[in-house]
Amino acid sequence: MLQWAPLRWPLALAAVPAHAGTQQGKFTFKVSDPSYKKTDANGTFTGQVNMAGTVGRPAPMAWSFCTSPAVQAIATGRMTCSAGHMQLPYHDSHPNVAVNYF
Repeated sequence: MLQWAPLRWPLALAAVPAHAGTQQGKFTFKVSDPSYKKTDANGTFTGQVNMAGTVGRPAPMAWSFCTSPAVQAIATGRMTCSAGHMQLPYHDSHPNVAVNYF
C-alpha cells in the first residue's frame, strides 16, 4: 500500500513496509527532486512524479516495487500486489502473481 499526501505542492510519499522491523520511508517530491528510491529487506521501491504544468492539479506518479532476493527465497506461493491512496480514489491490484513480479 502506498500512502501520500494530497497531490499538491509538495507531494509526500511513504512506502509501507511488508512486515514489522522495517522503517517507513518518507519523501517530499519537488520539481527539483522528482524521483525517490528506497531499498530495505523487503525490496526496492521507486517513485517518480511528473510535476510539469500541474500546479493546482493532480501530478502523475509512476512507481514500482521489486521484492528482494531474500523475500523471493522464502516465498511459498504466489502473491497479490496491491496499492491504494488514502485520500484519492486510486486502487491497483494484481492478484495471483509470482513473487518476483515487478
